[in-house]
Amino acid sequence: MPLITIRLYPPLSEKAGSTAVGAEGETVGEALRALCERLGPAFSAALFEEGKLKRYLTFVLNRRILEPGGADSAKLAEGDTLQIYPPIAGG
Repeated sequence: MPLITIRLYPPLSEKAGSTAVGAEGETVGEALRALCERLGPAFSAALFEEGKLKRYLTFVLNRRILEPGGADSAKLAEGDTLQIYPPIAGG
């Protein structure tokens, strides 16, 4: 299985205790589910809702924004970098 780097930003990085973690999986969903098993239910609840990735998170795989709803099945290759951004708000 490909080993990838996942870059996290608050509040996910706070739940993971790190801004970058490694995970393995054939798809983004597989890698993230494996990471959730390792990091526990609080991290999992921040990423998944009813077994699906939360649609308000932005997933960027190797500088390419993944379509909402399509991130789960995106294929991975060794050395890929996945960034997960929280919703952006401003005022």
